[in-house]
Amino acid sequence: MKLILLQPFIAFLIFFGLPSDLPTYRKMMERSVDDDVIADQFYNKCKSIGESSPPIYLGYKAMSEFMLCNHVFSPVAKWSHFKKGRKILEEAISRSGEDTELRFLRFSVQSRVPSLLNYSNNLYDDKLVLMEYLKKEPLDKDLYNRIKAYLLQTKYCNTVEKEHLKTL
Repeated sequence: MKLILLQPFIAFLIFFGLPSDLPTYRKMMERSVDDDVIADQFYNKCKSIGESSPPIYLGYKAMSEFMLCNHVFSPVAKWSHFKKGRKILEEAISRSGEDTELRFLRFSVQSRVPSLLNYSNNLYDDKLVLMEYLKKEPLDKDLYNRIKAYLLQTKYCNTVEKEHLKTL
């Protein structure tokens, strides 16, 4: 009887993937910043993520669009990938509420895009969410370390904030 009750949950995990595959998405995203082959692989891996997928996977699908912006030559193609990524990421965040990882993804994009794209309106709020996350005992050490490392190198954290981060 218990097995029958667990079957829908098991099917959900098989269909959408186990949360343990998030480090794979994180690594591919990180490596795709400088490697166009990895960026294409990351994009192809994320292409099948549908609108009904969990928001965190939509977030990585959005990031695969953003990563292609680094590697395509055509300004039209860059703009197209940027618009798709922005739309998907904002939808994922609106569906998930306060998911720290999604807020980190948006912060990392907004802190790097040119100001003429007018996509930096959430930097302050996202930074506050990330700083609060780092004050707690981490459930996900990999995510915790990535957020901390990123905040330590970004120009959007001042010297006092960076000194505080070093003590965490």
